[in-house]
Amino acid sequence: MTLKKVIGYLAKYGIPLAIGVGLIMLLYSSFDFAQMKEIMRSGVNYWWLIGMLVVSTFSHVFRAARWR
Repeated sequence: MTLKKVIGYLAKYGIPLAIGVGLIMLLYSSFDFAQMKEIMRSGVNYWWLIGMLVVSTFSHVFRAARWR
């Protein structure tokens, strides 16, 4: 590989990947996973999530049927 191809490859894939990983690390650096786990165990009404899943699935099915 030539130097130009390597620089192009890094510019195309390496820089966005590094920025993405850095942003994810910044986002989750002060995140309390133990608290989230406790909320998911006791503080969530899963019936709302099931309803949302059904509605969103039907929306995708109807959109696919419309576009065939």
